[in-house]
Amino acid sequence: MKNLAFILFTIIFLGIVSCSGEENRSIEKNKNSLLVKTYGNVNSEENGKIIFTGDDIRSFNETTGEIIFNKNVSFSGLTGDLTFYLDENNLFNVQYILPIASYLINDLVLHAPGIDGKYYLNYGYPEVVEIEIPNEIITVRDTIDGKVVITQIEKPGTGGTITNITPENIAAREENKQKRAAEWAMFIKWLDDAGKLIR
Repeated sequence: MKNLAFILFTIIFLGIVSCSGEENRSIEKNKNSLLVKTYGNVNSEENGKIIFTGDDIRSFNETTGEIIFNKNVSFSGLTGDLTFYLDENNLFNVQYILPIASYLINDLVLHAPGIDGKYYLNYGYPEVVEIEIPNEIITVRDTIDGKVVITQIEKPGTGGTITNITPENIAAREENKQKRAAEWAMFIKWLDDAGKLIR
């Protein structure tokens, strides 16, 4: 009977130690992890729901902002924003934008796939587009040796570029980007360390 009690005690003790070790390995495995959860969702039951993790990211292009996922990440029914966490510390909040959005945002956004089927993590929506304006063309009519000659000449200094966003909005985007520079640098470092960053 003593032997049976000793064997049961040993099994229980080893089971507890084993579970404790698994918990520690689990913590170590999740150390330095990236999570993206819902935030400010209209449906309060959806707040805090994990949308994707760092393991779901295949790559992030720092230049274009394109984020490619390893699997189909579901944003279905998402009506709020997203919060990026690193080691359970809040890095930053992101507004999730559908391709049919018709409003201006001067902060960090995650663009839902449009026609190209790609996701983009960028500062601001819509994207700033420079529009080239050609120089004004002047038509000159002259009569030379009794013949009418029509010449088109570019008027210098009348062309240039404009953007689809006002300078004030561009400045607001830059200001928001600077406010978040340290957190963004931590995100980029995590992606780089994980081998997911494309420069």
